[in-house]
Amino acid sequence: MNLTLPIPTDEEERLQKLYNYNILDTEAEDMFDDLTGMVSKLLEVPICLISLVDVDRQWFKSKQGLGVSETPRPNSFCQYVIMTDDLFEVKDTLVDERFKDTHIVTSNPDMRFYIGAPLTDEEGSAIGALCAIDSKPRKITNDQRDSLRSISRTAMQLIKLRREKLEAEKLSLVKDEFLSNMSHEIRTPLNAIIGFNDLLKKTALTKEQADYLNTIQVSSQNLKVIINDILDVAKLESGNIDLEKKAISLSDLMQHVVRLQAPLAKERGIKLLYSFDHEIPDYVVGDETRLTQIFINLVGNAIKFTNEGFVELRAMAIAQEKEKVTVQFSVKDTGIGIPKEKLDTIFERFTQAETSTTRVFGGTGLGLSIVNMLVNLYEGEITVESERDKGSEFKFKISFAITEKEETPQLFTAERKENQEAFKGISVLLVEDNVHNQLLAKNYFKRWGSDIVIAENGKEALDFIGKNTFDVILMDLQMPVMDGFETTEQIRQNLKLTIPIIGCSAHSLVGEKEKCLAVGMNDYIAKPYTEEELIQTTLSYCDKPSNNTNEEVELSDLQFDDFETLIKDMVEQEGADFVESIKSHFQKRTPKDIKEIQFAMTENDLGALQEKSHLISGTLGVFGFDKGRELSSSLENRAKKGDAQNAMELGEQLVSYLNRALREMH
Repeated sequence: MNLTLPIPTDEEERLQKLYNYNILDTEAEDMFDDLTGMVSKLLEVPICLISLVDVDRQWFKSKQGLGVSETPRPNSFCQYVIMTDDLFEVKDTLVDERFKDTHIVTSNPDMRFYIGAPLTDEEGSAIGALCAIDSKPRKITNDQRDSLRSISRTAMQLIKLRREKLEAEKLSLVKDEFLSNMSHEIRTPLNAIIGFNDLLKKTALTKEQADYLNTIQVSSQNLKVIINDILDVAKLESGNIDLEKKAISLSDLMQHVVRLQAPLAKERGIKLLYSFDHEIPDYVVGDETRLTQIFINLVGNAIKFTNEGFVELRAMAIAQEKEKVTVQFSVKDTGIGIPKEKLDTIFERFTQAETSTTRVFGGTGLGLSIVNMLVNLYEGEITVESERDKGSEFKFKISFAITEKEETPQLFTAERKENQEAFKGISVLLVEDNVHNQLLAKNYFKRWGSDIVIAENGKEALDFIGKNTFDVILMDLQMPVMDGFETTEQIRQNLKLTIPIIGCSAHSLVGEKEKCLAVGMNDYIAKPYTEEELIQTTLSYCDKPSNNTNEEVELSDLQFDDFETLIKDMVEQEGADFVESIKSHFQKRTPKDIKEIQFAMTENDLGALQEKSHLISGTLGVFGFDKGRELSSSLENRAKKGDAQNAMELGEQLVSYLNRALREMH
């Protein structure tokens, strides 16, 4: 280290601490810029910096009034600051022998005044300085000095908190990866167990065989519930569960819950009661899956802890306007009750009223925690009243928008023959490496009269696609040789096919569906899936025109997609955060794309037009902008064929389309 000035005695340790903060060469952050802005105003100076002293440079995490991001350490003032425990101040640099001939004093930024406070950790190691600079000699007050000291401590605390946040995020990522891998390893065989058990139950059985299969069904479903509980907690804690907004019947939903839980209540010799206020509108906007999850957790818990008497599920309208209704739900039981000292913690994770509860009654200890988080998603609050040995009552209120029934076709309620007709002639490619799940899917589709071809990995799937035509692809995500994500990218980007692809995986963690959509898949289902889920999802894409050829639009009047409606639909389906992130990328990237298209047209560069329109086609496809995607695909094909005249006309249309999209997406 060729520094001419003194070096701290703990230099090696000091540098290691600096690197451990993972802050060097990172983007500007408002919380640090706010501090330098505050100091600049407080001391009335034009330049203020948060400077971190590296081996041979000082790098500025925040800078007010200075255009550069770093300067050499030997010429810096901050290297003096890290040598002291307190402020380092130079009132006039031209009369200080150490600095009067320094480049930053004799030329830009003409530094005449400097004061810096060290950024020091608990052990006394200084990693940098919070400093203020002026181009004229200055004197500051003791109050200003005290404020600078205080703000420097705040800056150091923010640096520490920033590192803790990064470590927490890294730990969360590791946890998610672990849960995802464990989920995959458990769900993959569980999918086969549940599926084949279901198929066996539909064959001729003796009573003894039926009993055995029912035992397998109950045990496997219990295991599925435990896995889902753990994964739901991970999703809820990450803030990555968005409530679905669909027309639902609360009456039908609650009756369904009662039917599901009735056998368990009967087995325990207790009554399961149901009370529904008929002033509640027939249909409201809600998330049927999550509401069912709330009720099943609460009713299931109540039955589990009730030895005699009853469990009652109630719903009552407590407020109603023209377009909104507030409903109070309650689950009351005559069970063992909850000790008074446990009521405050009953909704915490892994917390149950007694330490022996899990051992005696089973479960994960996550049910009530999940219920609490889901009710909070609805901006509600759940409360509990309980008395030991007399029972408990859980109550919560949710406000719903009132709506009308949505007419949606239900595959499994229609005549089987009619739906089998819908599957005739449909060719499905299943990309799946697990032999048991291959056999299960094959049996499902066979029952519905559809042909299915099986590829054991992505590379094999690409070979099949090159030689055959398929109506839909079911794509496992985790496979040897080539995984589902890479295979989909090859299909979309290299083969340029628009065939529907449904992601299908035992992974069921935060962002999995979004990752599938981002690479070009059309939908996603999680294992273990039911026959209904698999067939219904597949059929929903088979009735859409699709093929394995490149789409091309003829030259005609330019047509635009309904941007606003498509974005709204995407928000409802995928969540506002996901849509906002890809919108932001589109808004930043598209102006550059437009300039590059225009430049390629000016230069008559068909190769550049082909490449650029290919990339844009994929982006527009993510949003479901079909007219724009077809336009860019057509431009790509015309450019590829060397049709310069038509390519230029399509290029002009694509520029107009993208400019309109930018305006309407703001």
